[in-house]
Amino acid sequence: MAGNAGNAGNAGNAGNAGNAGNAGNAGNSGNAGGGGFFLDRLDLPFVGSPNPNTLEGGRLSDLRGDPRASFERHWDGMWWAWGAMAEFTACTAWQGLLKEQPEGPLTLPGWEELLAGNAAPEPRTVDEEIELLIRAAEDERADALGEILAQAGNFFPDMLGVLSISTQSHPRTVRLMEIGNLVATLAVMLHKRRSERIRPSQYCPALRPAVPNPGHSSYPSGHATQSLLVAMIAGLVVGKPRARAATAMAIRIARNREIAGVHYRSDTQAGEMLAQALFTVLTGPETPASFTKTLEQAQAEWAG
Repeated sequence: MAGNAGNAGNAGNAGNAGNAGNAGNAGNSGNAGGGGFFLDRLDLPFVGSPNPNTLEGGRLSDLRGDPRASFERHWDGMWWAWGAMAEFTACTAWQGLLKEQPEGPLTLPGWEELLAGNAAPEPRTVDEEIELLIRAAEDERADALGEILAQAGNFFPDMLGVLSISTQSHPRTVRLMEIGNLVATLAVMLHKRRSERIRPSQYCPALRPAVPNPGHSSYPSGHATQSLLVAMIAGLVVGKPRARAATAMAIRIARNREIAGVHYRSDTQAGEMLAQALFTVLTGPETPASFTKTLEQAQAEWAG
């Protein structure tokens, strides 16, 4: 047994666990704005290639497109969404949230208020919520761990997969979904700053989450808000079977965050409430022009 002492050196690798949160950044590899890049030869750069049409002759680099051509179709969905978010922040509902209007359309109850108003079988106290999380950790976490890890940083692959689409097959639909994702993130972070609710394992250390606690507060659940809003927005264009599948995936994503031990049930409830409210704003009288344009483009991808 003494020989196992050498394994103690592996404890230093524990610090690498923090890098797990960076896994979600892998999705950013798709942010390239059209075209591509590749390793080139030092002795024969591709740019120096001759025109393969010998009748035309000259250099390949002499063949050029229109400098006034629009970049529009090359936009990555995430960057495209920023324009819509800028418009969204000008709407009355968002301005009311900034001013902390008590009855605004994007206002959420505090987590204690939400718990107190719950009816059975939903939990009504923090300790009841913790007991649910303990049971989930004991009974479900091992089986759900693969999904938990895959969805920890970026749930879009699962959502696109269940819709059977990609940025290549339905780029405008993905843009539309990215608008929902970004708007949800903005609203969630404002609510999180105001709630400052500690994570479940910060209240009950024995819970030990399956993934590192994110660097922001617990209420409301970002994954619940983002995934449900994305699913609802996708439902505007993809048809009922895919829309129901997207909603089911959103529910699963949100539940996995509870099983992982990083969210209370009431965090998920609040995320669902916020997603519904954001959807109403995005599809209401103050719909951002970029959202309307992208919606029309996405609908065209599914026409016929």
